[in-house]
Amino acid sequence: MKKFFVLLLTLLLVLSLAACGGQDAGAPPVSDGTEPPSGGTEATGGIVRGGTLTLRRVGVTPINPTQTIATAGDMMSYCLFFETLTWLNEEDFTAQPNLAESWTWSDDNLQLDMTLTAGASFFDGSPVDANAVKATFDYYMDPDTLHTQASYIASLESVEAVSDTVVRFHFKEPDSSFLNVMSQPIGIILSPASIEEFKATNDPEVFARKGGCGPFILEEFLDGESLTAVRNENYHRAGEDGQPLPYLDSVVVQIIADEAVMAANMESGDIDVVDFFFEPNYIEDFENSPDITLYTIAPKTQYILYMNTTKAPFDDIRVREALSYTFDRQELIDVLAGGNGYTTPTIVLPTQTFFRDGKDYGFDPAASKQLLADAGYADGVDIDLYFGTYGTMQDVCELLQAQAGEAGFRITLKPTDGATVKTLWASYDPEAPAGLRINDLGHPKASPYIQMDYTFGPEALQNCSKYFDPEFQELLSQVRVTTDTAEQDQLLIQMQELLERDIPIVDLYTANRQSAFRSWVQGLRYNGDGTMVFTEAWLNK
Repeated sequence: MKKFFVLLLTLLLVLSLAACGGQDAGAPPVSDGTEPPSGGTEATGGIVRGGTLTLRRVGVTPINPTQTIATAGDMMSYCLFFETLTWLNEEDFTAQPNLAESWTWSDDNLQLDMTLTAGASFFDGSPVDANAVKATFDYYMDPDTLHTQASYIASLESVEAVSDTVVRFHFKEPDSSFLNVMSQPIGIILSPASIEEFKATNDPEVFARKGGCGPFILEEFLDGESLTAVRNENYHRAGEDGQPLPYLDSVVVQIIADEAVMAANMESGDIDVVDFFFEPNYIEDFENSPDITLYTIAPKTQYILYMNTTKAPFDDIRVREALSYTFDRQELIDVLAGGNGYTTPTIVLPTQTFFRDGKDYGFDPAASKQLLADAGYADGVDIDLYFGTYGTMQDVCELLQAQAGEAGFRITLKPTDGATVKTLWASYDPEAPAGLRINDLGHPKASPYIQMDYTFGPEALQNCSKYFDPEFQELLSQVRVTTDTAEQDQLLIQMQELLERDIPIVDLYTANRQSAFRSWVQGLRYNGDGTMVFTEAWLNK
């Protein structure tokens, strides 16, 4: 009788497996001893595993995360391969556990102990432990291999591996933004072996192929065109179906700067997700489509003009003020944002606690001409305007060019690809051109300190106006070390007063930042900085 029951159970098991189409013998085991379903269209608990998601990106991303140049956009690619110590909540912009599952500050805020999540491993098989965190930050802080966001951790003195799972950060002074900073590319943890391999080979792809611990591994990278990421079979997190994430087999990221091409591909279903876009006609089309979900991400887009304050004519504050009166901002909002926008005195939003309602320049060509005349440019002035050739930047700049003529500014447009224009106008480059550069900034950023440092910091890549006022920089340093939010707000208000006094940039207008995805895309998540996360995304088609 016992043999009969054994045979019966065996027969039932075989029939059950046959009905399910079998399982992938090569898939990694999970905690309960079972194995995850293979790719394809098998569904468990309503979730469909398998398939390829195609994402459109507006700009080029350096595949080496230590060389990030546009954080929010770059993180949409980096989150495929890498994980940060924290992530940023979309609703209140607070730091949430990620690779660090918990943390404790010392009473004097000069020491931070982080406990790492268990079970995570890098693509090369080594564990994500305290030694890896220490090796990563030693690398990021090394003057010879400095991370492009190194200014964000300027207060960090050293990192200590207390145990396999506990890492201790030692600070020279308190750092109010450190936890939020750890949601940025500088919070990515890399395997020690990949760091050493990169030092030996200078291969920018080594981290995404061997050094990450994210849900996907780099399969192909065509610089400036696309990248393909395939499922990490050893990813440490489980999905709602109890099996290891991710649900997708692969993600393809295409670089499509032309919004007309993007819209056509989106409507045809050739691409599944758009990172963000700005053309109001496409927004209206997507809103009216039953097959496309339009999503307003947390950060707003602020259009600003950098003026190179170290070179004529913008080394004269009268010319900078003249430019501030030059543009009809309401026309910009009506034409370029479908009427859905507003103006701000600086880069701080009215919804932020430290917003200062300062001088908001109106459209006054006569005032512009008078200021230009006072500065010695009675016949007007010739200006070059540099912009990245993505999204609607061409349309924005053409309208600015048309408006500026009435005020005495003769603008020549200088279209440049997005990556090149950032390096061409880098704050540290004394050969950066005279004239203007337009940028579309996503705000709020991860913290008030980052928001100000990103555009005006002493070592910030994007301080294209080269604004290095000592009083402003001292206040910026105080913002980083001040942990009392009320005191911090007062410092930030003082900084806005200095920006109004010195006019290093011209604020144009602020509008919503839109993303979109097809109706069959499920489980897509957005972080506080507008980054899309594909770890739990799946395709219901």
